[in-house]
Amino acid sequence: MLSPVPLRIWPEAVRVACLHGMASFLFPFRAGDLTLPVILKSENAIPLAVGTVILVKARLLDVAAMGVWMLTAALILPADIPFAFRCGWLGLSLPMAAAPWILKGMGRLGSRFTTGWLGRMAGAAARMNFSRLEILQSLAVWLSIGGFLFCATRAVGLELKIGEAWFLVSIQLPLQILPVQGIAQAGNHEGGWVAGLALLGIPPAEGLNFALTSHALILVNILALGPVALLARKKTAPPG
Repeated sequence: MLSPVPLRIWPEAVRVACLHGMASFLFPFRAGDLTLPVILKSENAIPLAVGTVILVKARLLDVAAMGVWMLTAALILPADIPFAFRCGWLGLSLPMAAAPWILKGMGRLGSRFTTGWLGRMAGAAARMNFSRLEILQSLAVWLSIGGFLFCATRAVGLELKIGEAWFLVSIQLPLQILPVQGIAQAGNHEGGWVAGLALLGIPPAEGLNFALTSHALILVNILALGPVALLARKKTAPPG
């Protein structure tokens, strides 16, 4: 949907999504995220500049969608968490939900007062548009990721109320894009689970056990993308 170049769902888009999903999860410090333009170019001959714009736009939509779901968790969920933390979560979610439009406004200002490559970058940010369908799609994507994390809490034996589970998920969502994790998201996953569960009254030692078990479960699902990517490989015509 974000690509200005036609991209079929099967096999091109599925293969690109699988390869990029594995790289994003497995490489440390979100380095795998930067492979998207290269993968798009190698698999679909999309120019690197166009692939970079797709990546930037996708991540802005990600931040906005996560901000909306975090805002929902902070406002309406009945999880028993400290009021100060709820207010801080609310304060973080608001600028995240408005991130694309904040960037557009900054781009308009920057294009007026800067020149050279900075001016060109600011102008590109000011011209970036986000359709309703793109926004709805991004919300649906992150709702499905949140649903997967909710299922992971149940799979590892965490008997949390729906509000508590969604609050825990809302802590995990921003950690998906922060460039702080090790290989296979080691560190930020465990830290988010332990911190979130501690706020819900679960001791850190017990929370770490749940975190490690859920991480292994998620890793199995990510590695399953590899065979799907192989199945989605283009068939080449025989020589002659």
